[in-house]
This record gives sequence, C-alpha cells and structure tokens, in this order.
Amino acid sequence: MTKIANKKLITKRDLAILTAYTGYMFGEFLDFHEYSEELLGHRIFTNEYKNIELTKKLHKCSKQDFLELHEKLIQEAEK
Repeated sequence: MTKIANKKLITKRDLAILTAYTGYMFGEFLDFHEYSEELLGHRIFTNEYKNIELTKKLHKCSKQDFLELHEKLIQEAEK
C-alpha cells in the first residue's frame, strides 16, 4: 500500500480491481485471486485464468469498482 502523509493512496484491493478490469497484473496474484472469487461468487482455479471468457467476465463485473476507484484517485489528485 502506498501512503502519502499517512493516508492510504491505493490499497491491495484497488490493485486487484485494476488487474481484473485491465487484464494486467498489478500487485500480488493472491489479492487478485481473492477479489476475483468474491466478484464472481465462486471458486476459481488458477488454470481458469487463461480462459478468455473468464477474463472478459472479470472485466465486465469489475467495471463499477474500477469507475469508483478512478473517481477516488481523481479526488485524491485534486487535493
């Protein structure tokens, strides 16, 4: 977690959201894996991540979290 003046700028969950939405790994795989399972509501085996349909589903399902994260980062940047 990155901090500026003792404030959390971005969390492990935020990095997992970025990973799910973009398809590029940010942070630790374990955090992304936990977020993915929470997002989809079921267990995901590691070998399933190579499936393009899962990637598309994660992108679609994480969109709202991504937009909220985007807004949060914009507000932090404006301070």
